Amino acid sequence: MEPERKNSAEREELIAFRTAKRIRQHKGNRVLYWLLLVMTLLVSASAVYSLIRCILGSREMLEVYVNQIQMCVLALICLNIPVFFQKRLKVRVPDFIAVIVYLFIFIHFILGEIYRFYDSYALFDKTLHTVGGAVIAFIGFSVVLSLNNLRSGHVRLSPFFVVLFSFCFALSIEYVWELVEYAVDGISYRIGGFEHAANMQRWKDGVIWSEELGRYVATDIRGSGLADSMQDMLVNIIGAVVVCVAALIGLRFRPDWFEGKLLMSYKKIPQYIRENVERMDEEEFAEAYGRMIREKSRAAAREERRRKPPEKG
Repeated sequence: MEPERKNSAEREELIAFRTAKRIRQHKGNRVLYWLLLVMTLLVSASAVYSLIRCILGSREMLEVYVNQIQMCVLALICLNIPVFFQKRLKVRVPDFIAVIVYLFIFIHFILGEIYRFYDSYALFDKTLHTVGGAVIAFIGFSVVLSLNNLRSGHVRLSPFFVVLFSFCFALSIEYVWELVEYAVDGISYRIGGFEHAANMQRWKDGVIWSEELGRYVATDIRGSGLADSMQDMLVNIIGAVVVCVAALIGLRFRPDWFEGKLLMSYKKIPQYIRENVERMDEEEFAEAYGRMIREKSRAAAREERRRKPPEKG
């Protein structure tokens, strides 16, 4: 076989192998299945417990138990977001993103809202905002990189602008979330007054006592709510910066490292992988092809061991 034809055939083999691997990956992941099942059972158990307390408890605590049940329902809905993306929208969600989302939802709704970790641990809220900034930045990075890498795209962005978009995307989502917190606190205050108002921005934390006509005396001249919002946005920036710096380094030195780690439509995976393989120089291709051969050998060895009958003692 001529060298050019052999090289072309090997590239097609590598493209087919990587495409099948990426499409197959995650769909049959048993760890994710059991993680989602355990999370669902824990959330359901919390909802049943709150429902029993709501039925048997006093009227004074009725609002608390109803809120806990609402948090459980929201958690169950959010736990199915990765499944919805994969099954309905045909978008491949990387395993590590799915795990982080599942844990994030459980920690926020169940530990934070129901068991009030937000009130008991000072760093709990800030840790979640930091992780949230990192995850959202990576989601933005996945979307723009998958679009930017396709030749059918009309605009080609440099690695710096891909990362810049990811950073701005994370900050925009955090800004919108802080507006939501501000709106919820304000609307609930107007409806239920100080006692029943939400405290998402921690504005109640700085109030010492209240005066007539809705005036309050606070410990901070700028208000604890403003300080909480600014701190949330700061740690969100830190999480986003960490992801963006790592992404920029990866794009400069190992762009193929992101191949199986992006949110991407299943329809675009073959084209994305083909263009990645075709961009490889001979040295990069030889290394990738060698990894494929080793993976196939290990898979064949595992299959042979699985089919081999057990030795009789």
